[in-house]
Amino acid sequence: MLKKSPKTKVIIFLAAFGLFFVLFSFAYLANDDFEYNFQQAEMWASDELPQKEVNIQEKEIQAAVNSTTMVGLHSSFSAAESDLPSFAALEENMLSISPALGDIGTYDISIVSEDEEARFEYTFHINVTLPDIDFIELKTEIEDILGDQKSKYAIYVYDLKREESFGINEEKIFAPGSTSKLPYAIITLRDVDKGKYSLSYVRPTLERLIIHGSNTAMMELEEMLGGNATYNARVRSELGVDNIMRSPHVVQASDLGRLYIGIYHQEYLSKETNDFLLYLLLNTGAHYDNRIKQGLPVERGVTFAHKTGWVTTDGGGEAYNDSGIVYGELTDYVIVVLDKNTTPNEAVKMMKPISETIYDALN
Repeated sequence: MLKKSPKTKVIIFLAAFGLFFVLFSFAYLANDDFEYNFQQAEMWASDELPQKEVNIQEKEIQAAVNSTTMVGLHSSFSAAESDLPSFAALEENMLSISPALGDIGTYDISIVSEDEEARFEYTFHINVTLPDIDFIELKTEIEDILGDQKSKYAIYVYDLKREESFGINEEKIFAPGSTSKLPYAIITLRDVDKGKYSLSYVRPTLERLIIHGSNTAMMELEEMLGGNATYNARVRSELGVDNIMRSPHVVQASDLGRLYIGIYHQEYLSKETNDFLLYLLLNTGAHYDNRIKQGLPVERGVTFAHKTGWVTTDGGGEAYNDSGIVYGELTDYVIVVLDKNTTPNEAVKMMKPISETIYDALN
């Protein structure tokens, strides 16, 4: 028997390998799917299943306080209770969101649904806000209440949580009456914060000024602050308003409103002196409650930190003003109502429906 030499074996092996390579190359060139099929066959041969479809989505959700938002899902989802805020519930293929006032803010919720074929992962970015208000429509409602008396009134409203506002004649000049006393209190308390006076020293004068509306207290403070010109300059430079003065006796509803916004956000004073100012405004004499406050549901815990004003006007009538911060059930807001050439009875009769309508709309 003829024995094959090692050299012969190598030649045969190389020839066989070359034939296989040629056939492999031909099959690859003849069929574009060959490589894919080959890999698929390898996968099946190893008993591996095709990978699950994975669907990952992010969604933005706007949810309003005291309302329910329902979000339909692809299928039944699950999430750990600890991952859900207290106002959210997950039941089968529905996400239910029912936030309250204390839930205002932003939240992220991640939930998962999985079966044999697919895995769905959702991340919800939930923004809880107050209900939207159409401020243009609200302004129209107030104009309807004013009717042909619109030119006699200036109104400014600023929602402190929604950060939206509207005004009627808010840039026009009116007579302030005692509403002009508010910046005297702020400037004086700024000097307390600087250490120029102690709070105990100025407290009695400020109580007379704001709670009782004393003109004498106002003149005492003006002298203490360096006189009218110096005081007016400080109001403009430190408080950022131009038209709320004793002399000249002018006020714009928007400027007066700006002071209350600053008080609410503690922009002018330290916490101690700002809290004291709010105490004064919350305790304005009860005989002044027949204006804006008469249209507020105080029986439900609503409070009003305010300063009123009364003065005779050049037109032969009177100015019967009110202004302040309403601390409401859903939102807080600044409201200023000025009038001219009216009588107290006319102004009181007009202020109640104005106040009621604004409160009901915002809260």
